[in-house]
Amino acid sequence: MTGKKKSTATMSDVSQMAGVSRYTVSKVLNRDPSVKESTRIKVMQACKSLNYTPDLHAVSLVRGRSTTIGLLAAQITDPFYNEIIAAAENRAALAGYHLVYACTYGDPEQEESIIRRFLAMKICGLIAAPVVDKVNTKLWRELESRIPVVYFDRYLRSGTHYVINDNRQSAFDVTSHLLDIGGIPAYLGSAQGFLNLAIRDRDLGYSEAMQSRGYKPMRLPVPPDLQKRDVEEFGFGVMDAWLTKHEPPSAILCATDAIALGAMAALDRQGIRPGRDVAVAGHDNLPFSAWILPSLTTVEQPKAEIGNTAVTTIIDLVKGALSQIERVRRVLRSRLVVRDSSTLFAEQHTS
Repeated sequence: MTGKKKSTATMSDVSQMAGVSRYTVSKVLNRDPSVKESTRIKVMQACKSLNYTPDLHAVSLVRGRSTTIGLLAAQITDPFYNEIIAAAENRAALAGYHLVYACTYGDPEQEESIIRRFLAMKICGLIAAPVVDKVNTKLWRELESRIPVVYFDRYLRSGTHYVINDNRQSAFDVTSHLLDIGGIPAYLGSAQGFLNLAIRDRDLGYSEAMQSRGYKPMRLPVPPDLQKRDVEEFGFGVMDAWLTKHEPPSAILCATDAIALGAMAALDRQGIRPGRDVAVAGHDNLPFSAWILPSLTTVEQPKAEIGNTAVTTIIDLVKGALSQIERVRRVLRSRLVVRDSSTLFAEQHTS
């Protein structure tokens, strides 16, 4: 078996080839702005020639703080998180920082393990979508006292730094759209409940839109035996259980696109045409939403902006450009994306 040999070059080899001191090499690798550009180029060229890569973890231990930012996501395989991670990684690299990320899969024990591992790496800050559970509340408070923490997608309590979508407004907008086309939407919410404050805000937005038009909000009940995860199976189970005892609503708003996909499958199995007999809308504008039949009306969160803003906020907190005492709350606007799952219903009921 053959392969590329690992370089055995040392910092001394780099300094000798570049014609500078080890101290200067260290300053270049730590992105010290006082180093001349010509010197930086010589050092980086020597690193490339020798295939030299610094041990970032060792550097972190020596310095006591690194240029490494941690990111904690709920589902690495979820396109929603993928887009945020990609934007955050790019923004960090442009600023001279390194992003490391891990996934909790909604498990509090996994979350605790990852946080402690990140702390051992001497990360300078953490961007996190926390597990919707109170188990690690004390750990999160301890973490916030040690390093900058910026929450994204959701947060567990007020008084923290966060960068999120304006979930209240986005749910209000999509509910208003369904009402505008003649539907009276029921709401198929999240399995996570109101511990997730972003989900709470979507429920509030739905309720406010309904009440503003004189309608009483109608939330589909969740059967007790369903797996409590915001996936297609959850949407299918809630919708299927409702249809066994009730007529379908004229419209349905789902807390996420994945839940909407499951609800549409349940409608279809009962011979009810999603998008024609019942208007359907989701939230998040995941990639599949444009390609299913009918294509899904939804709300597009500013995912790239969330990733960019979260990293920028962490860096500003690390550098002291923002005060840890004065909480950073960035609430970003989303965009309504209208597709066949509601327009076909409008055509069917206005012709």
